[in-house]
Amino acid sequence: SSGINAEWPLRPGRNLQRKDKLKKILLHVSSRIHRQQRASSGQVCKALLLKISPDLSDDYLQEVVDLIQDPKFGVNGLIISNTTVTRPASLSSLHKNETGGLSGVPIKDISTNMIKKVYRMTN
Repeated sequence: SSGINAEWPLRPGRNLQRKDKLKKILLHVSSRIHRQQRASSGQVCKALLLKISPDLSDDYLQEVVDLIQDPKFGVNGLIISNTTVTRPASLSSLHKNETGGLSGVPIKDISTNMIKKVYRMTN
């Protein structure tokens, strides 16, 4: 499978998550996958997955969900969720104030809520 990490680069603004840029990237990658499949007589089946941040606003999340449901972009699924730049108040590590992406147990609730939102948006 092929995956696109829509939150790279991990910095404020996360430019790849802007809808127009994301559309262009998805169309490009999807067309490359289809060309590879045609060249291999359809024997290679690659899925295109989009990895999204749990930091997305509800409005932008809805835009992403609408986009991935459009067959012309060829997205087969979402990876929910990657890292967050937020810091839950419950963090107790000595490194809790470091910058960069936070993942794992500290963002379990944030990620679970994101999964629930996407589920509701896609049903």
